[in-house]
Amino acid sequence: APCAVGAFLDQNPIAGQFKLMDLPWGDYTLTESKPPVGYSGVGYFEFTIDVSNGGTTVDLGDATNSTLPGAVSWSKVDSVNGELLSGSEWKIVGPAPSLAEVAIIDCTSTPCLGPDVDPISGQFELEELEWGSYTVTETKAPPGYIGGVEFTFTVDALNAGTVIDKGDFENEQQPGV
Repeated sequence: APCAVGAFLDQNPIAGQFKLMDLPWGDYTLTESKPPVGYSGVGYFEFTIDVSNGGTTVDLGDATNSTLPGAVSWSKVDSVNGELLSGSEWKIVGPAPSLAEVAIIDCTSTPCLGPDVDPISGQFELEELEWGSYTVTETKAPPGYIGGVEFTFTVDALNAGTVIDKGDFENEQQPGV
């Protein structure tokens, strides 16, 4: 079914493609008022309908939107008292080649120089993640604790441009000698 677009109707039923018909002669600026969910950028076209192209179809080409990157956050906490635990290390595996496998060390002060951009000990945040599926695995537990956490997440149009909060992951203390 046609969609209302201002005073004109989109005559192309294919998603992402537009066709406006019966435009009177004149100068036009066609501006995207809102990019699709998960995308950035605003496309626009300037064109003229006159004697040189009146009665024909003017193909304006493509307006390109960029995918918004994603982000993920999580925390390491003591299973008894809920206090943040520093010293854990992780690896993330995601869409190749940018994240074929990357080590994550807990950033504990500003500036953060690795993938973890959260300077609070025991809290993690990774930014600028391209769309795709990821697996994060704890490779080293905080000193004195039992590790082994693994979780997955996906960056896509529904959560791009936001931080996916995976919450707290608890570690139990190792038994004493």
